[in-house]
Amino acid sequence: MVMNLLGVALLTTCFQQTPSEEWPLNTPKFQIPIRVHQERKEQIKELVLYVSKDKGKTWEVSTRAKPNQEAFTFVAKEDGPHWFSIGVVDVKGIQEPADIARAQVGQKVLVDTQKPDIKLKAEKVGEEIQVKWEVKDANPDINSMKLECKIEGNDSNEWIPISIKPVLDGSGTFKVQGAGMLSVRLQISDTAANYASVIVDIGSPKTSTPMPNLAAVPNTIAPPQISNAVTDPTNLNSSGRSRKTRRFKPGCFK
Repeated sequence: MVMNLLGVALLTTCFQQTPSEEWPLNTPKFQIPIRVHQERKEQIKELVLYVSKDKGKTWEVSTRAKPNQEAFTFVAKEDGPHWFSIGVVDVKGIQEPADIARAQVGQKVLVDTQKPDIKLKAEKVGEEIQVKWEVKDANPDINSMKLECKIEGNDSNEWIPISIKPVLDGSGTFKVQGAGMLSVRLQISDTAANYASVIVDIGSPKTSTPMPNLAAVPNTIAPPQISNAVTDPTNLNSSGRSRKTRRFKPGCFK
């Protein structure tokens, strides 16, 4: 299990705590540094770490520490907001602040260990790719959403970005020229840096037609009959002319 060390200390001095916005973390186990001025340590009996899981409505004791300890270790049992405040108990047993519910919150943490849940559908209709997606997450970073495609046979073999409006439930279309396999990928992260991506493959890989094995053809097969209509030069029409095959270079378009 990974343990993170919060970069912002709850306690810079014994009685100076500053509020902050909720800090997203993707691990349930982390440390909260203890920083007490050296001249104050002899006056302190212990430090009490309080936690609130309902944004300050109720508080409970999480753990206790001596002033010479470097940090509190906290393990969240569930995802969600975890607000922290510290009570400082002096050598006479008096805690400051006396009522932790009335004190300023020291640190606000948002524990989020779940990656986004992505559902992606993509299908090819002619030269148009129709895409529909749905993303579920408690704390999505909507600006991190990316839709990309990769085409078999493309010289670069790289994912090509597709311009979309980043929404949790959306759809769109884009055009592509050429045949063969095409892959569509949607990816997104949440505010706690949990990453998720889904890839949908469309079409089938290009396959080359194998050369016939002439040695395996039995000699008893009679040659095909030639129609008189074909041998008569006067019956030849435009269908007997050779046709050029038009090829499209694979590509991806908005």
